[in-house]
Amino acid sequence: MSEARTTNLDIAMERILGFAQKFDQAHFDLACHAAFPQTLTPDLLYQIWLRFVPQAPWTAVARILLSRLCREVGYELYEMDVAVRNLLLTELKEDERFGKQQLDKLAEFYTDYLKQQFAREEGQEEDLTQPQYWIGLASTKSKHLNRELAKAIESRLQQKNWKELFRLASFIEAVPEALVEFEAPLITYVRGMLSYTTGDLEGAAEEFSKLPRRERQVEIVGVNLSIPDEVPLVEVELAFLQRLLQIISESKGDAQVVYPFLAANSEKLNLHLAEVLRLWATNILTKAQSDAAQLLATDVSNFSHLISQFPLGNKAINIEIAITGYEIVLTVFTREESPRNWAGIQALLGNAYRDRIKGNRAENLEQAIAYFLAALQIFTRDHFPQDWALMQISLAEAYINRIRGDKTENLEQAIASCLDALQVLTLTDFPLDWAGTQINLGIAYINRIKGDKAENIEYAIAAFTQALEVRTRIDFPVEWAATQNALGTAYINRIKGDKAENIEYAIAAFTQALEVRTRHDFPIDWANAQNNLGNAYRDRIRGDKAENLEMAIYSCQNALQVYTREAFPINWAVTMNNLGFAYRDRIVGDHSENLEQAISCFDAAFQVYSLHDFPVDWANTQNNLGIAYRDRIRGERADNIKRAINCFENALQVYTRISFPQQWAENQKNLGTTYSELIGGDRTNNIERAINCFQNALQVYTSTSFPQKHLETLFNLAIAYQDNSQLNSSYDAFANIIDSLESFQGSTFNRWEVKGKKQDLTEILTQACQSMVEVCLKLGYIDKAIEYVERSKVRNLVKLIANCNLHPKGNIPDSILNELQRLRLEISTKQLQLESLNKNISTLVNIRAEDGVSNRDSY
Repeated sequence: MSEARTTNLDIAMERILGFAQKFDQAHFDLACHAAFPQTLTPDLLYQIWLRFVPQAPWTAVARILLSRLCREVGYELYEMDVAVRNLLLTELKEDERFGKQQLDKLAEFYTDYLKQQFAREEGQEEDLTQPQYWIGLASTKSKHLNRELAKAIESRLQQKNWKELFRLASFIEAVPEALVEFEAPLITYVRGMLSYTTGDLEGAAEEFSKLPRRERQVEIVGVNLSIPDEVPLVEVELAFLQRLLQIISESKGDAQVVYPFLAANSEKLNLHLAEVLRLWATNILTKAQSDAAQLLATDVSNFSHLISQFPLGNKAINIEIAITGYEIVLTVFTREESPRNWAGIQALLGNAYRDRIKGNRAENLEQAIAYFLAALQIFTRDHFPQDWALMQISLAEAYINRIRGDKTENLEQAIASCLDALQVLTLTDFPLDWAGTQINLGIAYINRIKGDKAENIEYAIAAFTQALEVRTRIDFPVEWAATQNALGTAYINRIKGDKAENIEYAIAAFTQALEVRTRHDFPIDWANAQNNLGNAYRDRIRGDKAENLEMAIYSCQNALQVYTREAFPINWAVTMNNLGFAYRDRIVGDHSENLEQAISCFDAAFQVYSLHDFPVDWANTQNNLGIAYRDRIRGERADNIKRAINCFENALQVYTRISFPQQWAENQKNLGTTYSELIGGDRTNNIERAINCFQNALQVYTSTSFPQKHLETLFNLAIAYQDNSQLNSSYDAFANIIDSLESFQGSTFNRWEVKGKKQDLTEILTQACQSMVEVCLKLGYIDKAIEYVERSKVRNLVKLIANCNLHPKGNIPDSILNELQRLRLEISTKQLQLESLNKNISTLVNIRAEDGVSNRDSY
């Protein structure tokens, strides 16, 4: 807040307090209502008194007009200062007796009053050409008012009607904040135009230079407004740039000195600054002597590095400015004359393109890799071992995120680069770089396609854990938080160990990271940790499932406060995808509405994810959208299923078995489930397609590598066999499933998914036994049917006795345990008796059959 504005506010408060102390509440209420119009007349204020505050004495009208709250600006024409109006209107809005609805009533009254006063013709009453009518719109249609005012300014610019422009700008500047929230660029433009129309060209340039623009065009709420040619924009921006470079030079690039200056001028950090930087390089840098040019280039390099790491402003624009700066520096530090400096700038350009938000993501990463490889032409292991190793780390990061090329090979290259770096960056000699390399190595292993998935994740956890030996919270809190975040990601994906316990470890790690990564200090990292925490709560097994999903939604929505589509399109799309996941599984609220929200989130992600630019993310979102359409309640069921199949088949354009075996298997599983539900067409053909998809998935989802996914897919296949009357195959599959599931009793898994529905282990085991009994009966295996019925009874009895609701502390009395053992023995005895009986019956049947044959032979 400027000093002048603070002074005005202090004076306004003093005047209002003086009035309130002198008069009663009714007088004060009328004063609050009188603040609504921009100008007052005795008649207008009398009408306001009569309509809204009749309890005040009629003399209050004169007392307000003649008080220090108002000043006379013409014959029987009065105004309040904007600061006074804003405070009084704020009081009116916050007063429980009146509130926002009172402003709406005042707007309606004021508009009607003006119609009567000016006696406007019908059809023109809402024409936004007079400030009097804008006041009415300010309260009721503020968004509409922003655009209409911008259009009014555009019209007067075309007419070069500077007098009307001044009047318009003065009106906007004088509207109290309590009445309307103007768009920030509109206010900045208006202040620039006020300076321009009063002859203050430097003041106008100072304001206009804060606006994002193309040449001298500014887009505000969809309206293109021009900046007059007389305004010396370039001169002001060059002066700002020169002052900035001077500060950088004097402080030797000290962020603690430079960043406060950037923060105070954050509105000037726009794309036009990059153009001014190029202009400065052309006019000054190219004309400087060699030594002076190198010093200036060093300042520009430091500025580029600082702006790329600057936590405020628009991250995407900051990186663009940095790239421009680095490109300028390369015109001074050439490979021939300054090979090491040239290589260093190549490395920094690689970092900038790796992190770049604007442009094509795939192309940016290719450019980054090219810059890193160029740097390695100078930074060889023999001559510059440390720089060579650091380039290997940077290459690893780029290959981990690379979109083009074979994903499997990219990750192998990333791992190889990390291992190369660790040959130089040892724990003893370079502990921080060693720890950073462990982080990249861990990330590569989490995503690795080759090798055993479970083992890869164990390698990742080991790498992150080793990094924490150096990155302690006391010595390196920021790096410690980043490592906790990475470790949490590994535990979410962990296959070995207890699944529920792994997710608890992940939640603990993300929560610890957020103790350092606060929104205020590290907004981007905070958003990243919130997004990861949302994933963990979505998958959480312990605790209340509904509450966990609400926490997941809450965390994703937190992340979206920072990850906007404009500033962080990729992160925004990732978070929208995760939010869609949470809404799809949500328990609280209307299920059909939750699914619509999920579909909306996935559709939104496609605004960023295209097949060409982000094929993997595009395929993942297609898969997610397919599941949402398969589960959808609203709309025609047949149409939803067809849409789901289309999404899954789209995903398979990217998810091939060779490049993405796990994703390919999951997509085959989802496609099989959807084909089994397809309505219309040849039912037998649909089931056969489903069977083929499940069989494909099982080629990857083996019982060893993916035990839960294997059994889920096998269960779906068994049901499909049953539906297709392939009963022997169905019997074999169910037998395998039941034996395996019973061996998992007491283990912890995610909720099981069969035919697209989430179920607990007990539920799926019961369903398997029921299906098995049906198959046995159709095959004529009566004894087996009875056996599976009895096995199901024992299991249900155990569940009943060990139920936590019966014995909350888990202390089951010995008497009950003894009875349970007795029942088990009794069931086993009955089963033996049943088997003996079946054998006797079988023997008897065989004897009678032989007798029948003998009798027939004797005839």
